[in-house]
Amino acid sequence: MIYEGRMERLSCLLAISAFESVEALVRYVPELIMWNRPQLPRIARGKEALKLYEEGWTIYAKGIEQFVSEVKPFLQSLENDLGLGAGSGFCNVFASKAGTGANPHFDYAWGFNIQLRGTKSWYLTENQFATHPTESGGVGDLAEGEDRFYTTGVYPKEMPSPTMEKTIGPGSVVFVPRGVWHRTAACEDSFAVSLDMDPKPWLDWVLKEIRNCLLAREQWRECPLGVRGSQEDRERALNKLQALLKDLPQVSKELNVESILSMARGD
Repeated sequence: MIYEGRMERLSCLLAISAFESVEALVRYVPELIMWNRPQLPRIARGKEALKLYEEGWTIYAKGIEQFVSEVKPFLQSLENDLGLGAGSGFCNVFASKAGTGANPHFDYAWGFNIQLRGTKSWYLTENQFATHPTESGGVGDLAEGEDRFYTTGVYPKEMPSPTMEKTIGPGSVVFVPRGVWHRTAACEDSFAVSLDMDPKPWLDWVLKEIRNCLLAREQWRECPLGVRGSQEDRERALNKLQALLKDLPQVSKELNVESILSMARGD
C-alpha cells in the first residue's frame, strides 16, 4: 500500500511546470478548494488562495488535468495498466503547511498519492461500514445519498484505530483503495499529487444497457398517467406497472454483454 523510492524516478512529474511550486500551481488552476479544519471549505483564487495557504489552509486543486495537459499521459498510462475504461482517471494536488492535514475520511475512487516535496504522516484502516462505496464519506457523516442504501445510515464519530501508520517523504507513493479510511498530517510543508481512478460500478453500465433495451419497447416509453388521479386511475396505473415489471426477466435475457463491456472500456 506504501511504496518508497528515490525521487529521481518521479523526475518526469517534477518537470511539469504546474508542480514547480505552490505559486505555479495557483497560476495554472483558476479555482482552488481551501481546507482549514474545523472551518468549512471555501473556494479561492490567485493571491487570495496563496494568502490563505500561508495562514495554514490546505490547497486542494481538483481535476487539474483540465488545466495541465501534461498530466493526461500519466492518467492514460495508469488506466491502461489497470485495464480500466478510458476517462476513468483524474488528478488532484494537495499543498499543506506543516501541522495541517486531512480529516478522517474515505474516498469513492482509488488513489495513488505521490509525495513530491516535504514529509507527511498517513494513518489508514479498513472500512467495515461501507464496502465498494459509490460516494466518499467522513467521520460523523449521515448517509443521505446513495450510501443510505448500503450502510447503516451514520458513520462512526471517530476514525477506527489505524492498522497502518507511516511517515513518508519525497519519492513515496501511497495507494489508497476505494473506501479505506485515512487521515494525514503534514510534518513539513507538503506538496503531493494524487492520480485517482474512478471506474463506474457494474450497476451503472448494466442500467444503461437496460434502458437502451426498454427504449426499444413501445409500452415502456408510455408515461405513468393516473398515478395521482382517482382510485380507478391509480388502479389502472398499478396494473400497467405490474405488467411492465413482468417483462423484466425477458429484458435481462436480451441484454447485450458486448455493449456493456464496450461502455465500460470507454469505446
